[in-house]
Amino acid sequence: MKNIRLIKRRLDRQQLAEMAGVSLVTIHKILNSERHAGRKTAEKLEEVTGIEAPVWVWPERYDLRGRIQEMMEDYDLNRHPR
Repeated sequence: MKNIRLIKRRLDRQQLAEMAGVSLVTIHKILNSERHAGRKTAEKLEEVTGIEAPVWVWPERYDLRGRIQEMMEDYDLNRHPR
């Protein structure tokens, strides 16, 4: 999986990191396939994005890129206030 770009519509990497309570570096590395999310991080990302935790832990088994694109199509920032 190559460089997933979340900077689309109203959600960017910084917002995702803040909403999930993890560092921007962690989000960057996960989205660039430089590391996998741990269980707790995956659970936080699931709460924020609605993308199931196993997808964040094993992105190569699941279509993380496709899941993110689907989420972004339906995402409404007002549902997740800061």
